[in-house]
Amino acid sequence: MIKHCAIVFLLPIAILTSCSTGNTAQHIETMNAKTPVTKAQKLIGSGLLEMTTDRPIPLFRNAADSIPFDTLKFEIDKSGRTKFISRTAIAPYRLSEGDSYSEGNRNIASGLIRFSPGLKFRVINTSNNIFEIVLNEQKMETCFINLKHFFDMNKIDENDSTTYKYEPWVNYLKRAEYITKKNLIIYDRPEGHIIYEEKNDRFLPFVVTEVSGDWIRLKKAFGREFNFDDLINYDGWTQWKSSDSILIRITEHTFE
Repeated sequence: MIKHCAIVFLLPIAILTSCSTGNTAQHIETMNAKTPVTKAQKLIGSGLLEMTTDRPIPLFRNAADSIPFDTLKFEIDKSGRTKFISRTAIAPYRLSEGDSYSEGNRNIASGLIRFSPGLKFRVINTSNNIFEIVLNEQKMETCFINLKHFFDMNKIDENDSTTYKYEPWVNYLKRAEYITKKNLIIYDRPEGHIIYEEKNDRFLPFVVTEVSGDWIRLKKAFGREFNFDDLINYDGWTQWKSSDSILIRITEHTFE
């Protein structure tokens, strides 16, 4: 029997956090200048940042602050799950405590893996080493992560990139295992002519080969061609986001 597990991210609202090196006055001034952030940026952002869950993360109200208003910390409880500890209610793009010891053992015995804790934020605005992130997606509360302060607090070399990973949406979409979409309409080009419309909401898993603004080019996901009709041309474009929402469902990884 094949055991199958998918890690899926739903994106009507996305989350991300990002980090990078160098803490110059110019960069702080850029963030403090309140560069106009469009409604789409506020709701969708520019990408996702994955942060480590074994080192504290200082959080700042303003880009120029040197003292955090809170520090997100992590603690492994007796069961083996990772607890997220902060004075502030957080609800990021992704927050997972990971498997307990017993859950991990069951997964391994079933041919899977022990799933690790995970933390991703949605990035709203960024200037080099400072990132405005959505800390709470439900309340649309934002704050700042400054990578230099994060490195300094944890005594990490500024060239160490193992504690964070920032991905623009373009990169994230193109590396996802597959995407699906309700009310799927495929066009020959962005804003072009319709070449296919799915009216029965069938499961049609695509990979993304190209991103152009609100549009993505589709290709049948490798190994899932049996989901498609050989007589239909699916090679085209569909809209992945609108001005204020994401229209697709993203499956980042599956484990079989």
